[in-house]
Amino acid sequence: MYSVPETTLKNRVKGRVDKEAKVRHETIFTIDEEKKLYNHITYMAEIGFGYSKKSVHYMGKDFAESLGKAMKPDQKGLSDNWFYGFCKRWPELKFSKPQKLDLSRAKTSRETLNIYYDELFNVLTDNKILDKPQKIFNIDEQ
Repeated sequence: MYSVPETTLKNRVKGRVDKEAKVRHETIFTIDEEKKLYNHITYMAEIGFGYSKKSVHYMGKDFAESLGKAMKPDQKGLSDNWFYGFCKRWPELKFSKPQKLDLSRAKTSRETLNIYYDELFNVLTDNKILDKPQKIFNIDEQ
C-alpha cells in the first residue's frame, strides 16, 4: 500500500534497525543556520541582486566553512542534493532565469538624474572630497 520494501519492514520488526532511525540524511546546517542563509538570499533579491544556483552552492560552502563545518578540501561548492533539499525546505525561494530589463524601466527621466546628481553633490560636499577626485573609488564586486 505504501511501497515500503518488505526487507525494511522485517529489519524494523527484528530490531536490526533502530525504531527511531530517520530515513532522510542529516543536513549540513541547522534550521537556524539555514534560516540565516535564506534571509541573506531573500534580502539580496529584494535589493536587486539575485543569486544563481552556482553562486548559492559556493555561498553555502563558504558559510559552512565559516561555521567550522567539515568540508572536503577540493570541494568547490555544496552538492546538487544539498541545493535541491534547501529549495524544498524553503519553498518561498523562487529561482528563475534573469530577464532583459524592460525598455520602459531602463529609461531614466531628467528629474531622476537631477535628484541623483544633487544627492551625489551633497555626499561629496559633506565628506569634503568634492575637489579630491583621487579619493573617490569605484568598486565592482566580481
